Amino acid sequence: MVTALFLSLIFARPLVISGVRVEGTKTLSKTEIKSILRIKRGDKYYPPLYNNNKLNLIRELRERGYFEAKIIEERVEEKDDKVYITLRISEGKRYRISAQYISWLAPDTAYYQRTISILHLPLPRYYASSELTERETKAIDFLRNIGYLNAEIQRITAEDSINKTCTVTHAITKGTRYVVKQMSIKGNSTVRRKIIEREITVKPGQYVSPAAILESIRRIYSTGLFTTVYHSYEFTDDSLISITFNVKERKTRYFRLQGGIYPFSLINLNAEGGHRNLFDNNQNLSIRIENGLEPFDRFIKLYGEVLYSEPYFFNTSLKMNLKLFGGTSKIDSSSYFGIESYLSHYWSQKSRTIMGLQWRKFLEGQFSDGITNKAIFGSIIDTRDNLLFPSRGFYLLVDLSRAGGILGGNYHFYKYQLSGSFYRQIWKPGGIFALRLSAGQIIPFNNSDIPAIEKFKIGGDGTLRGFRYSQFYSTDFFLFNTELRSMVSRKVGLNLLFDVFPQIEGKVWYSFGLGFRYFLPIGNLRVDWMYTPYRIGDKGYYGNLYINLGEMF
Repeated sequence: MVTALFLSLIFARPLVISGVRVEGTKTLSKTEIKSILRIKRGDKYYPPLYNNNKLNLIRELRERGYFEAKIIEERVEEKDDKVYITLRISEGKRYRISAQYISWLAPDTAYYQRTISILHLPLPRYYASSELTERETKAIDFLRNIGYLNAEIQRITAEDSINKTCTVTHAITKGTRYVVKQMSIKGNSTVRRKIIEREITVKPGQYVSPAAILESIRRIYSTGLFTTVYHSYEFTDDSLISITFNVKERKTRYFRLQGGIYPFSLINLNAEGGHRNLFDNNQNLSIRIENGLEPFDRFIKLYGEVLYSEPYFFNTSLKMNLKLFGGTSKIDSSSYFGIESYLSHYWSQKSRTIMGLQWRKFLEGQFSDGITNKAIFGSIIDTRDNLLFPSRGFYLLVDLSRAGGILGGNYHFYKYQLSGSFYRQIWKPGGIFALRLSAGQIIPFNNSDIPAIEKFKIGGDGTLRGFRYSQFYSTDFFLFNTELRSMVSRKVGLNLLFDVFPQIEGKVWYSFGLGFRYFLPIGNLRVDWMYTPYRIGDKGYYGNLYINLGEMF
């Protein structure tokens, strides 16, 4: 009998799911139900997985305040090696939180008010476990970042089935508060210890802060001298802790080749080499050469620059950059060379500011000649949650400059440019709406002309897809790019794309298309096809294809 059953399990044809129907729930969308059940038409029917996930469906409803949710009817029908599943669910009433309490399981009340303010919710409101979890996580992070590494919060929910309300109690245990006894660094052989130490914000005698440790690791990484950075704890006493930063050095000398392809429009090739620790204090010297080639048109534009960076200018937190540059403009074939120097400062991990001066000498060109002296100011705020594939947050750029006037030179103008990128997740796991708004204006004074190289360049990948690279250039512009990004799988994504460029004179140019993404650890392989209804010369109607690495914004 056992042998026959065993053989039947081996040789029996697997059952295939032909249909799944869930009735009675208005709270969960069809997409959410599919995500939780993790079964769809055509899948093999595996009863243990199905039974576990149907319970997850009820658990999710209860996490949203439907404490009385249950399955009232279930049918699993087998026919011709196919399975038809029907679930009928009763959600019941959604419970409201009527009161919120704090149980402070510690002998003192230090930081009690701050913790309460983090956990507090305006009441009454519907119960939502995700909302409470978010507050509890913030409270735990707060306590751990002031030294209570073992802080925990246990949630206790008491339900009133008559009034359909509940009370929530947060039982807080702080535990021991730890102090940094000492710090050590391991793994550096050629990089001086001082370079690493100045990036570490945690000092002996301070309370342990995981956030400060992670910020120190980020700062050590930002030097560009290490491939690996991590930390470890050693508890030396009841309340004392030693921290070790482990690093793995990278080669100080480097050389790399890069390129971007805009099919049938432009090929960009870059060669760069340099030294990351020139004078043994994290100074960086790099030499870069760029070649812009337009196929079939003998269009070769060379550009080169030498960049020197001093990370701690006069032993301050300011970073000094000095750049020598020269080449030929892709706009009007003007040849030029110049020098630029600026100071930059990181106010936080998410914001920085630069100020500097630029001198540029034009050698020849149809539209540009003479000298431009310019003062530069720029600021960036970046709150994106992920630089490679952001799902929320924003990126804001403000770029201001003034040329001429008391600075001298042959050109006199003010130049303003603003750009903001915004991201919002509209469905899980990977449905993201991305929007970028950009605007700029150049205002001349003293009856000055504007060098073509200073004008805003619109067209091609990076600005207005579907049009030739730098199809338009003007002294003022407004541009917006929108993308609806979706993840088809963990490795593949598909996007809907729409770019609009309303010229100041009233003409509106636009393009739309599809994007394919293949997600890689170093960034997304991006393939965009954009269609434009405008025929400019012998191009148009068929659209342009763009292949690059990383999102356009």
